[in-house]
Amino acid sequence: MASRTAKLLHVEDDPIEQRVLAHRLGSLADLHFDITTATTESAALRCLDAQPFDVVVLDYQLEEGDGLHLLRAIRGRDALIPVIAISGVATSEVAMDLIQSGADDYFQKGEVVPERLVQSIRVALRRTESVRKRTAAFDAPSEVQVEERILDLCRSYGAVSGTRITQMLDEAEAAWRRAGCDAPHLERIFDAACQKLDAERTFGVFPAGRVVRPLLLEMSLRIAGGQARDTFHGQASVI
Repeated sequence: MASRTAKLLHVEDDPIEQRVLAHRLGSLADLHFDITTATTESAALRCLDAQPFDVVVLDYQLEEGDGLHLLRAIRGRDALIPVIAISGVATSEVAMDLIQSGADDYFQKGEVVPERLVQSIRVALRRTESVRKRTAAFDAPSEVQVEERILDLCRSYGAVSGTRITQMLDEAEAAWRRAGCDAPHLERIFDAACQKLDAERTFGVFPAGRVVRPLLLEMSLRIAGGQARDTFHGQASVI
């Protein structure tokens, strides 16, 4: 069986612990680890931004930064990458925090059994690879399907808004131009309007900013003039 190489990021500020982990993972015949070490939370994030990794092993306690905060940041970047957490703080609360924040497994420092650690990494790698393969197997929607969805959206939006909205926009634009207001003023007016609408719970649980955003976009395009208006107005305009 050919040996496979997995890129591993080890987040640990103790050089002895770094060497111990490398030794524990260095004797496998079928799985080789290309290990990159980071000693701080910020350094770990820079490594993750610079290149892809197959698995992360992180220490819960760092001199600079916090392992739990780092774990959450990693999950914000990649929901699937396996993350194995190791902590010297042996409490059920710590273990729960790590698992709930997205750790695939948790070990207490000083009680790490090499065979169990390796098995945990193997299982996490297989699970992640399986999920990624299933995700990649889904065909992306065709251009025709996208066009049909957009067409349905336009029909529905037009049926709901009707021509009355277009007429009201024309009237608002005319008043706006007579008043000589500028674009920043428009944004301030919309922000104030959204606050009032939210206070009145006009749209129930939906935030007003999200509901009326198409109106703000349309007004912005109308007053922008030039290329933006030529491109969107009357063709791909939201209203």
